[in-house]
Amino acid sequence: MAELRSLPASVQNTINQKAAGGEVVQVRREDDSNGKWNYEIVVKTNGKESEFEVDPNGKFLRQHTEIKR
Repeated sequence: MAELRSLPASVQNTINQKAAGGEVVQVRREDDSNGKWNYEIVVKTNGKESEFEVDPNGKFLRQHTEIKR
């Protein structure tokens, strides 16, 4: 699991923007079989968790509809 403050500034900015005041519960690096990787972020807002992905350059990729922990 990665520490939010250890991530590149562009990634932190996107995470904070998408979290919109929610609590960042978990940040983990997810490696693909093709050698690429992204950050997967779990955010808790009003007691509900949501998950989204950000690439290493800080680009928002997608929102997950269900948590798969």
